Order: sequence, then structure tokens, then C-alpha cells
Amino acid sequence: MNPLKKIKNIYHNSPLLIKLNTLILAITVLLCASLLAFVFVFYHFMVSRRNEQSVEASVERAAYSLNQSYQDILQHFIRICSDVDFQAEVQAITDDPSNVHMHRQNLQTVTSDLTHSHYLISSVLIVSGAAPHYTYAPFSAPLRLPLSDVFTDRELSQIGGITWCSERSEPSKPANQVIPLVIPVENHWGLTRIASGSDSTPSAYVILFLDSDTLQSMLVNTGLNDQQLRYHLIRSDGTLISDMKNTMSRQIENTDEFSRMIAQLEGSKRSVVKSQYQSHSLFLHGLETSGLLLLCDLQRETFSDILVSTAPSFLLTLILIVALMMGTSYFMKRFVANPILKLNDIVEKIGSDDYNTPEHFPARDELGRLLEAINSMNSTINAQKQQIKEEEAVKYRTELKLLTEQINPHFLYNTLEEIQSEVFRNNNDIAASMIQYLADYLRISLSGGADIISISNELRHINAYINIMNQRFGQTILLVHKVDPALADVKILKTILQPLVENSIRHGFGIDSFGIPASAPMIQISFTSPAPGSLAIDIIDNGSGFDAVKVRQLMVSEPSAQAQRHVGVNNVYHRLITYYGKENIEVSMESIPYYQNRIHICIRKV
Repeated sequence: MNPLKKIKNIYHNSPLLIKLNTLILAITVLLCASLLAFVFVFYHFMVSRRNEQSVEASVERAAYSLNQSYQDILQHFIRICSDVDFQAEVQAITDDPSNVHMHRQNLQTVTSDLTHSHYLISSVLIVSGAAPHYTYAPFSAPLRLPLSDVFTDRELSQIGGITWCSERSEPSKPANQVIPLVIPVENHWGLTRIASGSDSTPSAYVILFLDSDTLQSMLVNTGLNDQQLRYHLIRSDGTLISDMKNTMSRQIENTDEFSRMIAQLEGSKRSVVKSQYQSHSLFLHGLETSGLLLLCDLQRETFSDILVSTAPSFLLTLILIVALMMGTSYFMKRFVANPILKLNDIVEKIGSDDYNTPEHFPARDELGRLLEAINSMNSTINAQKQQIKEEEAVKYRTELKLLTEQINPHFLYNTLEEIQSEVFRNNNDIAASMIQYLADYLRISLSGGADIISISNELRHINAYINIMNQRFGQTILLVHKVDPALADVKILKTILQPLVENSIRHGFGIDSFGIPASAPMIQISFTSPAPGSLAIDIIDNGSGFDAVKVRQLMVSEPSAQAQRHVGVNNVYHRLITYYGKENIEVSMESIPYYQNRIHICIRKV
């Protein structure tokens, strides 16, 4: 007998359940194969294109962020360097550049202000204009490399106007890679201005070293695409500023390709042009304010990569479907499988808290009675969950209120007494300013009963507190703060800085402790975002220091009689873990007396 005819007869004589299962199996295999092919084609041609569009948008956002940062750096430079003392010092450098010690000492304020003016700036160096070049480095970042290893005389002589130089090692930290931003300055009719030409020798070069890793992080974090991108800076002549040997294949590492893309960008109305290779895609964007171009390198996903990553999943799915369909009959599918799937759907809705209207089966068999039991169980669980939520809410509000009210009330009493004393001494201006500071302090402390406030209000609150303490104890404590632009709209638990700053002032600057007071007391507070959705807070002072291990133990320990003397730091920690959860709070400390005493708090979910 013909084998094909034999198979046909077997199929005709088979039970209906086998025929249906065979047909369903064939349709399933065909659909899975078609779906697999469609997904491959769609992903390769459509999703990849959409991803490139997303990268283009990310490049535009990164370019905008870099332009804004460049403008901010220049504005801070103009504000700081327009000071008359700096202008006089530039004239002194022109007259006698060899007096390095005097110039270096006189320029400390300028270099310090420039270093802290923007988070991209790693360090600052001022170099005399005429050869031989003398360097005036800040005391906080002394040179570890000679100037000749960082800049050649020829390179400095060719600088005309504000110039971005190629990436190199930072002279104060050779292991750190930086991009120098060189600003030549000169005296003009008794005023200091930015030198715009290379035909004359400027009075001095102000070199701002921009941290390459920080710059790269800023560009990546401002993008919309979740892929790991790499950005590079290019001059208009196609010369690389940032190094990319470790991120791009050598076949596209040439200025001819960049020149072609630059010409295409200049002749196109689009803000971004791209060039595709087998494994890379390049995106080029012009930077109007700085005269540079931003190049983005995207590693493309090949068809073989897609096939290797998705084929096992599709194959396993196909095998499971075939095995299931061969063991299932039409009767089981209609009267057992469908009701079970319905029950499964109901259970999933219950798990996701989306089962609002109870459902019922027409049949009163075992599955129908099981559904009634599930409905009853769901009602009981919902009632218990509601009760637990109400109890937890009451407990949370009570605990947070108790912790908030633990803040030392003696500060308020002592401040009022100090204001009264100033009034009795007819120091009305001082009393008025203290009243204003106290009003700001209390207004933010109350915050209309809210538990969270913006970072800016938290900084206003601590600024008012420090001003009050300066008035009360005759201190000159300087508050410096830095906030990552990405955290502009982030809100945090209120009044968490005040107990920590109070601890620094009382125990670090000699108010409540013995020791040598700091000559220039300063407290620095910074808010950064080490990862999306996280917040890092650093409180740094230059006081007499503390025992980091002991203070951390007191901070994270349960409130007790021993911790009452340190109720501030202990209160901060327990308020944080109460509000954000203990698993989302990380605290570390370090202390170098009279140099840097740091308390670091990381909140993983804000």
C-alpha cells in the first residue's frame, strides 16, 4: 500500500479528539514559525530604527545639557574673575610672573571658587602668559606633573580665545583623565578681559580641567535611551578631543570619516547626522555655544545576535505547546481547561488586586463550588488587608511624629533668649535678622504638616539654622552646597540635615567640645544621584573630627539612654528608615580632623 494513502486512512479512522489535536498542533506550529519570522524581521528593521530615533533624541538632549553646562561655566568664570582683586593680580603676574609663591597665595580664593563653581570642574590651574611659563596651583590640588608634561609651549602659544584641548592626565591627579578648557586673559586699560587672538601673548591662562568621567556620566544620564552610549567631543576640523580607542573599531577611527559627517551636518537642516557601519552607528550633533561637535557611538545589534538570544525561548515554547496539545482532548479543553484558565485569571486578578466584581460559573460542579470558595476567601482577605493598612498607617504616623518631635526644643528656647538679650542691648538689627532667620527655620520645619519638602527648601532651612548659630555664638561658619541638576524636582524627608549640621557645629567647631577651633569653619552639603532613582547626601566639615565607628554605632543603634546625648544623629537615621525602609538606607562616615569629616547617606529609592 502507498505510504501516503496509509497515513490518510489512519487519519480518517482516528478518533475526533486526535484529529482536533493534530489540527491544533499543526496550526500552532505554523503560527509559532510565522510569529518567529515576523518578530525577527520586525525587530531587525523596525525596532532597530525606532531605537536609533531614540538615540538621536538622546544625543540632542546630551548636546543641550553640554551647551547649558558650558554657559554655566563661563558665567561663573566671568562672575569670579571680574573681581578687582583678580584683575590686580593679573596685572601683577604680567609685571613679575616669577614671584610664584606670592601669586599662588593671592590666587587661592579664585582657584577655589572656580573649582567649586561647577560639578564638571575637577581642578583649576593658572599659568603665566609669557615664556617661561610659571604655574600657580591651588594648595588643595598641588601639581604632581610638570607643566611641560601636560602642555607644551607651542600648544599654549597657539591658543587664541576660549579653547577646548584634547583629553590628557590631570596634573594634580595623574590617574584621572580630564579635558582642559583654556581661557586666556589679558589686561586692557586696567581691566581684565578674555584674550581673543593668538597674535599677542596673554597675561595668563586660566585652565579649567573638566573631569572626563563626570562629563561622560552627565551626557549619558541626560539621554532618553536606556542603552549604554559613549559620547566624544570633536573639533570642527575633525580632530578628536576625547579619546575613544577603547570604544570604537579602528576602521572608523579616522578624521576623513568625521570630516565627511561634519560636511553633511553643515549641508543639512537636521541637527543630527548619522553614519552606519556593520557593528556601529555614529551620531554627530553640533554644539553652537562652544564651537564643538558631539559624537555618539552606538553598538548595533546584529541579526545573528537576535537569533542566538531569542531562538532558545521560541524553541522551548514550541515544544511545550506541542506536548500540551498532544495530551489534551476537545472535551477536556471545553469543560475542564477553560474553567481552570478562568479560575487562574481570577486568581491573578486577586494577586494584582484587580478582582473587584465577583464572577460565577453556570455549573454547580466542583469547579463552581471552588470559585465560590475563592470569592469568599477574597472577601475575607480584602477585609483583613484593609484593617492591616489602617493599623499600619496609624502606627507609621505615630512613629514618624514621635521621631520628628524628638528634635531638641532647647534650640528654640535659647534662640528666643538670645533675641531678647540683643533687644535689651539695643542691637535691634541683629535681633531683627535673628527673628527673620528663626521665622524661615520654623516655616520650613512645619511645612504645613507635610513630611517631605524640596531639596531647595531643605537647604534654606539649614541656611537659616547656620545663620542663627553664627549670631548666637559669634561664629563665621560658611555653608557651601551643590545640587545635581537632575535632582531639581526631587523631594526628601524634611529636616534631616539640621541634626547632622548641629552635630558638626557643636562637636566639630568647639562650641560644646574642647579642642582647637577651625580657622575657617566650613560645612559643605552636596546632593548627587549615583544611579537613577537614588539620592546621595554628603555632609562635610573641617572641624576637629569624630570617632567614625562610634558615631555610626550610635546613629544606627536603637534609641537608648546611651544614645540620648546623640539624639540628633540617631533620630535622623530612624526617621529615614521609617519613611524609606531600612533596606533603602546606607550610611557611612569618615573623619580626617581639620581637613574633611564626612557623613554619607545614600537613599536608594526617592
